[in-house]
Amino acid sequence: LLMIPRPPISPPYPNTTLFRSKHREFLIKFENDYDKQDEAWSALNQIVKDYSKDGKSIYSETFIEDNEEKVKELQKQYEFTYEIIEKQ
Repeated sequence: LLMIPRPPISPPYPNTTLFRSKHREFLIKFENDYDKQDEAWSALNQIVKDYSKDGKSIYSETFIEDNEEKVKELQKQYEFTYEIIEKQ
């Protein structure tokens, strides 16, 4: 069985996207008209691809914890904000 990961989900806020795991979500937000936004999304999506290549599911309970350091590094480079939201 091959699981294709869902693309990031766009919430109803401008310039934000959620990366979801089973119990948590990354809420990532860019400033309006940020010129490197496409490049940053490409790098963020690469985290998801790399995680899946290692045979891990992005829906696992540890997806957020396993990748938070990588997201922090990209945050420094691309100047976005993020928060981790616990799902009810």
